[in-house]
Amino acid sequence: MRGLAAAIVTFLLSSAHGADLDHRAYAKAFTGIFTALQGADFAALERMHEQFLEPDARALDGTWMVQAFQDVFESSFRFEAPAAIEKRFAGWKRLAPRSTLRPIAEAFAWQQRAWVSKGSRRYAELTSAERRAFDGLIARAADALREEPAAGARSPLWHTAAILTAGAQARPASDLDTLLEEAVRRFPAYVPLFAARMEFLLPEWGGDFAAVDRFVRTAMEGTRALEGRAMYAWLYLEIARRYAGLFDRSLVSWPEMRTAFEDMVERHPDVWNRNVYATFACRARDAETTLRLLGELGAAASLGVWSPGVSTESCLRMVRTPPPPSRQS
Repeated sequence: MRGLAAAIVTFLLSSAHGADLDHRAYAKAFTGIFTALQGADFAALERMHEQFLEPDARALDGTWMVQAFQDVFESSFRFEAPAAIEKRFAGWKRLAPRSTLRPIAEAFAWQQRAWVSKGSRRYAELTSAERRAFDGLIARAADALREEPAAGARSPLWHTAAILTAGAQARPASDLDTLLEEAVRRFPAYVPLFAARMEFLLPEWGGDFAAVDRFVRTAMEGTRALEGRAMYAWLYLEIARRYAGLFDRSLVSWPEMRTAFEDMVERHPDVWNRNVYATFACRARDAETTLRLLGELGAAASLGVWSPGVSTESCLRMVRTPPPPSRQS
């Protein structure tokens, strides 16, 4: 397993620049991180983390390569037993006592265990025993982040974990806003930071989609100099990954999302983004935009991401049949 991790790490570190990295490279990063984590190759994890902190370590689709660590941590620890988590991090600490990545990974691990214990229920719906268990796990995440706060803050992962932890501790909205403001001063267009803050505006945490929409628009304006209106699309895609019926349930505006997608693909012209754009144009029944994007994609068309029931074939049928008017709100 370490041999595979080493090979992937070598490939990624030799080409960790936006001009060389498409969406497939991000998938390779995920595999390399996952393989190194499972094989306890902590040195490889540290090397990749340092490399992915470089300002140009961003894929063509706009995804920051360092985000692959969060994706791996959240998927790996979600169902791992607490005793196994403790053993893993004790070993990591013994082999790399000065690691700045380990406390971040540990924070995500305990957060994920807390999220699993809560399920889809609101915190207020938990029994007193379940609340104590949830709070205890989140307290362990907070303890991990306090180990190396100055060194850890070099990574956007630390800030993302800090926002998620503070929100789960039911700290005031002003505290979460302050954490976000501090984070975006260092990492002004790192989407997971905004997604972490948006988490606690969702109905599961007592919020609503009106608050989400206000937040999305504020985030879009705050990142406009760097990303145009793309943040609007990125954050509503986060909502689409969580909820079916994006256009029915949330306050997303398709005309505004379409403009946001245009800014996204102009700045980050990876074929992945064009397929995502085409998928949501199809979901919005925007036949004109869908047809144009299908033509641009050609044989690379692969629609349907985060959209059960949507496919390239179903969207081709939609554009060939006179559709109802496209979504306007």
